[in-house]
This record gives sequence, structure tokens and C-alpha cells, in this order.
Amino acid sequence: MLTINQIQPWINNSEAEHIKKIVKKTFLTENLETKKFEKRIQNICKANYAISYSNWTAGLFACLKTLDIKKGDEVIVPSLTFIATVNSVILTGATPVLCDVEEDNFCIDLKKINKLINKKTKVIIPVHLYGHSCEMDKLKKICKKNRIYLVEDAAQALGAKYNGVYLGNHGDMGGFSFYGNKIITTGEGGAIITNKKKYYEKLYQLKNHGRKKKGIFKHETIGYNFMFTDLQAAIGNIQLNKLQKILKKKKKKFEN
Repeated sequence: MLTINQIQPWINNSEAEHIKKIVKKTFLTENLETKKFEKRIQNICKANYAISYSNWTAGLFACLKTLDIKKGDEVIVPSLTFIATVNSVILTGATPVLCDVEEDNFCIDLKKINKLINKKTKVIIPVHLYGHSCEMDKLKKICKKNRIYLVEDAAQALGAKYNGVYLGNHGDMGGFSFYGNKIITTGEGGAIITNKKKYYEKLYQLKNHGRKKKGIFKHETIGYNFMFTDLQAAIGNIQLNKLQKILKKKKKKFEN
């Protein structure tokens, strides 16, 4: 049987050598290397804030929790996506509502989305499958008209743009996956970008056991342990060095 890989990570000895440097420091949990990684994601995507998460499933769940999505709410997601998108909605207690996708780009069909919107609809999650995008300007108008939040699942779209704006940076929040089959990898891991400070602060509190900072035992809200590590960030920072080269190779393969 012939097996054709969908994608494989662009890993070489440079990641291993950088990890050795982090291990020698003995501070392996989320620290300076992670802050550097987050800052680079923020700068690449032209966002005001970026925050790392243990994985994108947890990150998408946290985006919805930040918006206070709960039981009785509805969240519209495309019918063609990885199950994690739907699972993130279910974890909040809300109901995922599936919308068909367009044939030419496999992204959420904006012509069918209006029929699914009602008073319970709180969020629309477009999934930028394989780096493709629906017409985000039209989707933003739909969300604004109906007072619906827009959270982008850009798991597979790091570095892609729509009308000159990076995917993940069109809505209230957006994020990326760094699983082994994504644009860049940290093994597991994810990151969220947003332009609103209040969202960033809530996202940090949610991933840090309900605390606003580490090293204290004052938990102002329910939180979780969705922290990143400097080991992941070490791989991520070397991967980011290769990002433009990776994107060029992908574009070349697509065009051929």
C-alpha cells in the first residue's frame, strides 16, 4: 500500500541544539523562551497580544470561555473541520450548529449562514482549512449586524492573509495549532492572538489556574492548567526562523 503523507514537520538538528541550551538553564516551564515565542507570533501576525496555550483545542475553548459562552448558547461552525473545533464548543456547554462549506475553498458558506442565526447565536467560528479563507469582510459584517462574536480557527493558517490582514487577526480572537502536522510545530501547543487587552488578561487567567500571575495563591476565578513550556518554545522559536522558507516551499508545491 502506498502512503502519501499530508504533511511532515520541517525539523533538523537546529531544534535539538537549541533545546540543549534551554535544558542547561534548568528552567523548563513557561518562562523567557516562551515570552520570546509569544512576542514573535504577535509581531508576525501584527496583533496587539499573543498568548501561548498547551494546545489549540484548549485555546479555542478558552476563547469561548473568555466570551462567557455557556449552556443555552449556540456557536456556528463549518461542517468540514477537525473534531476539536466542535469539541471546544461542547466543552463550554453550548451547542455547535453546523454550517455547510463552499466547494471551491472548503470554508464556511456565507450564503447559508444567515438561516442558522437566531437569538441564541453568540459566536461564529470560521475554520481556515489548509490556509484557505472565506470572505472575511463579509463575515465580519454579518457578525457586526447580528452582534455576534467572531473567533477564527486558524489552526492551519499561520502566515496566511486575507486582503492583507493575517488570518487569526480579523475577529475578536483567533489562534493557531502547533501540532506535528501544522505549518510549524512544537510537538503539541497553540497560540491565541487578540487586539483587546481585556481578552488577553482573561485568557492568561484561564490558563493559569484562575490567577492573574504566577507565584501567588489567590485564585479569583475558575481556571485551568493550559500552560506552555520553554521546551516547546525552544522548538517553536527555531521553527519560526524557518517560517518564510516553509511557506515558500508550500506555495511552490501548490503551484506545481
